[in-house]
Amino acid sequence: MYPLLIGFLLLLPFQYVVVLPGGIEAVRLYAALLGLTWLAGYLLDPRNRGRIGSLAPWLLGGMVAATALAVPFAIDPAASAVRWGRFVVLWVGFAVAMPATLGTTSSWRRVAFVYVIAGVVFGLLNYSNYLLAPVGLLREIAASPTRFVVRNAFAFGGGVEGHGHEVGHFASFVILLGTGLLLTSRARWERLVLIVLLVIATGALMVSFTKSAWAGSAIGFVVFYRSALRRTPLGDRVARVVRWSWIPLAAMLSVAAGFWIALPGETRAWLVQNFLFRDISGVQRFVLWSRALEAALGHPLIGVGLNSLVLLAGDPHNWWLEMLAEGGVLAFGLALAFFICLWRELAVREPTGALDVRLIRGAAAATVASIAFQGLFEASFLWDFPTWVALGLATAVASWSTPETLLAVQAVDNAVPQT
Repeated sequence: MYPLLIGFLLLLPFQYVVVLPGGIEAVRLYAALLGLTWLAGYLLDPRNRGRIGSLAPWLLGGMVAATALAVPFAIDPAASAVRWGRFVVLWVGFAVAMPATLGTTSSWRRVAFVYVIAGVVFGLLNYSNYLLAPVGLLREIAASPTRFVVRNAFAFGGGVEGHGHEVGHFASFVILLGTGLLLTSRARWERLVLIVLLVIATGALMVSFTKSAWAGSAIGFVVFYRSALRRTPLGDRVARVVRWSWIPLAAMLSVAAGFWIALPGETRAWLVQNFLFRDISGVQRFVLWSRALEAALGHPLIGVGLNSLVLLAGDPHNWWLEMLAEGGVLAFGLALAFFICLWRELAVREPTGALDVRLIRGAAAATVASIAFQGLFEASFLWDFPTWVALGLATAVASWSTPETLLAVQAVDNAVPQT
């Protein structure tokens, strides 16, 4: 079943591209079927029974069960049941089956490497005109800075395929996990490939103008440093570099200030007005949050039902409030417990054990923290496969045994055929 998982990940970037008559997304359908085949193979294999080494998937399962309580009372029970069924598949597939499939560092690295490639390909599909021709990007900015800012900052363009924010979220996870892979790589060719992939992913993240993903990446790197690099020789070198980071940061802020000053006064006023009072990143977001909170207070125990909040109060652009309103206090509490438990299982508090495993655990902890933070400003990405693959990779690391055991079975892993 291992090749099926790899094939599913390789199809992720193309799920929005090929569309059949009637609006059927062919590759997305094929990817879903391939993923379900992999999941069915996992469930039918008796060797996988009880192979969950982390508490977090059980908390997530409780959250999924809690959201089922309000399905019969939703505005559209059928649509709510479909959304709940998707939730079940995401939970079993990525929080249960993936950790059981990726039991060692070598198998995890292979899947994580494919995931990084998939994220970069997705970025190229949307922003190849910028990422492969940076000179053209600079010319466009110079020719019409207002048009560039408006189209990207407010996601009016959203990339060639119209999925700008999805690119930003996907790229942020790729950068954090890819950094863990890069720092633990032993093959020169792999390091070179990862460096190129991370450069492209960083470009896709920046060009997507997904501000929550920018902030989530920054928070992820702080978690990564504190969890895996602090009080290590590599961490000391990073700390020395960070001490001088104010110089390039000041240069970037100076360029940004100059760019802002160079804009016509009318353009600056228009951008401020729209950013604060019309764009979804400003005050309107707080209005949507207040509506979601009102819906949650009106149905505090079991919520209004999955897929109902958008019909009652609009998309809240906040996964946590969405879960509170649609699943009630119980589902919200279990969701919070899932992320906290997963992060605590991954966080390295003392610099002991194998450095490679610590770096991988730190990258996984950083990804979990980044996803939880980005959920404060967006909800839809937490229903997408790339996000759940990232959570599955993190849950797999949390399910590992002690580093010493991992090192002992590392040599055996390559000799065992993957099924």
